Amino acid sequence: MGKSSTTITMGQRVVVTIPKKVRENYRLEEGDELTLLAMEGVLLLKPGHSEIDEMAERLGRALKGRGESLEGMLTMVREQREQYGKRSSRVR
Repeated sequence: MGKSSTTITMGQRVVVTIPKKVRENYRLEEGDELTLLAMEGVLLLKPGHSEIDEMAERLGRALKGRGESLEGMLTMVREQREQYGKRSSRVR
């Protein structure tokens, strides 16, 4: 399925209805599990169960065992991303 964007409205009881065409394209049925990811102002709805929280928890425990933290690792990743962005913009 290609990229698409659809505007939907939250209903009276804070319920969101996925448009029929999208449900059909993804073969979604009543009772199917969906994962809602909230990432810096963006909401992403994905069919199926996500293991992201479980993976983050395992990674957090492993880092804690080494005296590090998940937050520290994420900060380092962001800093590296910024540095990479600065380097690649100079190359262009």
